Amino acid sequence: MLKLRREWDNSISPAYVVALVVLLIVLLPKLPPDDLLRHLSAYRYDYDYRKMFLYSYAPSFDFYLFFDHLAAAVRKLLGNYAFVPFQILAVVLYGVSVNLILRELPKTVRALLVAVVLFVLYDRMLVARPTVFASGLFLLAYALRDRDWKVHLPIAVFVPVLYYLWFIYAVPLLVFRNLRKYYLISLLFGLAFWLAVGGTEYFDLIRHILTAKSNRLLQVSEGQNWAAVIFSPAAACLIPVLLKWREDLASLTVIGWFLLANQVRYEEVLVPLWLSYARFFSLPAEIDWRISVPLLLFLISPYSVFSMPTAVGFDRPVKVAYSDMPEMYRGVYFSKAPIQVVPSMEIGWMDRKVQEFLKELHEGTLDCKILKELGFDYVVENTLNGTPPACVRLERISGNYRVWRVLNSEISNSR
Repeated sequence: MLKLRREWDNSISPAYVVALVVLLIVLLPKLPPDDLLRHLSAYRYDYDYRKMFLYSYAPSFDFYLFFDHLAAAVRKLLGNYAFVPFQILAVVLYGVSVNLILRELPKTVRALLVAVVLFVLYDRMLVARPTVFASGLFLLAYALRDRDWKVHLPIAVFVPVLYYLWFIYAVPLLVFRNLRKYYLISLLFGLAFWLAVGGTEYFDLIRHILTAKSNRLLQVSEGQNWAAVIFSPAAACLIPVLLKWREDLASLTVIGWFLLANQVRYEEVLVPLWLSYARFFSLPAEIDWRISVPLLLFLISPYSVFSMPTAVGFDRPVKVAYSDMPEMYRGVYFSKAPIQVVPSMEIGWMDRKVQEFLKELHEGTLDCKILKELGFDYVVENTLNGTPPACVRLERISGNYRVWRVLNSEISNSR
């Protein structure tokens, strides 16, 4: 009898990694912590962020025009689980882009490095906001920098429509001579598009973006500088570029561009770029499955957690002061009516008096005089210490948060 022996293929495809992460996101939804919830709620405010955020600057035009309208369509279709398709799309976009960047490496090595990127950028995949997609499209353009207009012209035109700070991603691609004409078109088209949408007010928005950090009394995680990376898993991704930086000076220039901002938010671009230098190492064509499979399962383990925290929402339009931004975004998302809130989407855009009020609230005290002066109906917090002030009354407790009704507010007087 002839025995047929089938060789066992130990390799793991990057597609399997992406498919497994997508499956986990579908089966175990994970509520995003911030901006995506705002985008999915913008249509209830007529796409006017001035109606959402109290005592804060916001332009009169929707500076996330395309994304907010897309988010509205998905929210109306899928309800409170509308965030899931955006997270799936982010994972697929990054999986494809990183796989293409590392296409010279063996399949299992690519799969593991794709998993490393999805592990390190876990929070960014959940956030799934316009900057994440603009960054992912930049990585796709970088990966396919040897292709022609059929790839680059659509990206060059779409990214400006997607994100009002598109030039952050167009400028570094000018490093590559064969791409210059496409991304010069992107710079010109984007400027024309946003001037058509917002007029000269667009430049006022840019001014507010540039001055926001200096106006903050409260710090946000995205404002952290690169020193924070040293103490995070992302630090390990620096090894390839530190050892092989001489091998690709053009890519090093691109990395330098994103480092200029000195903000950890650009790790979603830089981590894949740092790992791109792995292609200059002689790596094994095969990795024993007893090593690769457990490592892979560890790297995707963050996606195996179900996370749909309760939120303090309201069933009618009210003015609410939240003690932190994640709960504020959840409140906006789950409220049955368009509530008005603080803090704002950008701390540095808020009036200084409001920032001082929130700073005190964060530190455990509540100023009744400022609370009433600002006209809030409710305070939602998990920070107050000691006896609560006489100007508020506890209405309910939701999870880790207390909901206080402000006495003698318009809402209180109407009851």
